[in-house]
Amino acid sequence: MLREERFLKITDYLKKVRTAKFSEIAQYLGVSEATARKDIAFLDSKGAVRLTRGGAVWNQDDITKQVSKVRNIINREEKRQLVRSLGSFVMDGQAVALNGGTTTVEAARFLAHNYRRLTVLTNNLTALSLLKEKPGFTLIVPGGRYFEPENTVTGKQVERDIARYNMDFAIVAVNSISLEKGITDFRMEECGIIKAMISASRRTLVVADHTKFQRVACMNVCPLEDVSAFLTDGGLDSETAFLYRQAGADIVKPSPEGK
Repeated sequence: MLREERFLKITDYLKKVRTAKFSEIAQYLGVSEATARKDIAFLDSKGAVRLTRGGAVWNQDDITKQVSKVRNIINREEKRQLVRSLGSFVMDGQAVALNGGTTTVEAARFLAHNYRRLTVLTNNLTALSLLKEKPGFTLIVPGGRYFEPENTVTGKQVERDIARYNMDFAIVAVNSISLEKGITDFRMEECGIIKAMISASRRTLVVADHTKFQRVACMNVCPLEDVSAFLTDGGLDSETAFLYRQAGADIVKPSPEGK
């Protein structure tokens, strides 16, 4: 089970039971008690849950009203670093698609700060809230079902709406990248939307911090060759970057000065 999945399961479990021992959480996750302790300590440091003697309790402040808020505490600075590379690809006046995810929220923040005129197609309502402040931006939201945990719009109608457009770039946040399986994700409601955005765009930019590499999630999305470039942070080690480049992937790290 991936780390993000464990975090989400822990917060969901504690929201239901309110308090639990480390042993109970470990059994629920199917991991060692040491792993459960480490996960709880991290979530406590971020205010997601509260560490107690022998276990944890639900944080009454409930920062996980939306599931995406839990993921947003993970590698936040790396996400802000990697989206700077968008400045080497996207030009004013172009059309881009953004899917759901916390990294695409950072991408939206970068676009809003650095561009005057863009057409943006997105099912990511958190990203939309950042982009709507730009008067020169044309914003398109596909119709579908509101998915509260991720603050996104999902469903087959979203995928059909996306197929009506021709975009310059699909800027997609994904959960896992591997040499063997390519792009994979555990968000079942998001996988079809990612595929639709890739099909509707001339080029695809995957925005993913270094922890997303060399791991596999439960659902296949697309092979590596469907991606024009992988925008990541400086934490990706040289050996891993070399292996992906050798496989034909364009690995892009931000320059120190950004755009």
